[in-house]
Amino acid sequence: MANPSAPALPRPLAFGRHMASETLLGLLGHTESCLALIRAGPIASCDYRTAHMEDPAIAVEVTSHYARIAIATGWPIPTVILELLTCHVMDANPACTELAEWLEATGLLDLPPQANSH
Repeated sequence: MANPSAPALPRPLAFGRHMASETLLGLLGHTESCLALIRAGPIASCDYRTAHMEDPAIAVEVTSHYARIAIATGWPIPTVILELLTCHVMDANPACTELAEWLEATGLLDLPPQANSH
């Protein structure tokens, strides 16, 4: 039985048909007022301006940029960038899937099992 005095866990936030972190939604252009609406439950619209990060081609380019840095320096690719790419992989975008498979082969990304099966 759940402890009624325990703090509630944060609800996952939507990105397309998938869940996203508040960091990713901020990267996409959502403001704090949008995040408050999203936290409250299903919403039809919010006041954010569409960010170009929702474009899979931009996700591929940004991820590629960080992958080059990771290979050169050994620094990890930021989690929010991998999350963005993974959302597009889960939407079956072929370019994002190919990049994710390459990142997985180089050891820079662990794909969820369902994203790995074609």
